[in-house]
Amino acid sequence: MKVAITGTPGTGKSHLSKKLAKKLGYTLIELNEVIKKEKLYDCYDRSRRTYVTDIKKIKRHFKNLDKDVIIDSHLSHYLNVDIVIVLRCEPDKLRRRLIRKKWNKAKIEENVEAEMISLISWEARQRHKKVFDVDTSNNKALSVMERIIKGKGTKYKKQINWL
Repeated sequence: MKVAITGTPGTGKSHLSKKLAKKLGYTLIELNEVIKKEKLYDCYDRSRRTYVTDIKKIKRHFKNLDKDVIIDSHLSHYLNVDIVIVLRCEPDKLRRRLIRKKWNKAKIEENVEAEMISLISWEARQRHKKVFDVDTSNNKALSVMERIIKGKGTKYKKQINWL
């Protein structure tokens, strides 16, 4: 089973992906680290302080995955996976999380807006049939994610709408 854990930055992808992979015995792929290490990007955008990823390169790099994996990244929904879990967070809580991480104001607002309009959830649904939104605003996300992977979380297929 190949599982993409995606969502707006600050929703808890890395933290929850590590816990979930360990609990289920899956291999964890931290996609953002692989992108840097394998140079799967076009350039570095200094003003936004981020790499501009080449989606075709990451798709080619992960074309032949055949083991149980959790792929952690806000870009993981671009890959060929069996299930996509989109982590969501109430916009006000997300803003507080990003402020605590000392993100700059423009980046915070960009990400809060993306969360408000369900951008990543919408993108994932354009590419995949099995997409599940999980609210990380509370402490139940890990057990919900585990239920989804085990095929017991069909009620989470509904898209979360903050508006």
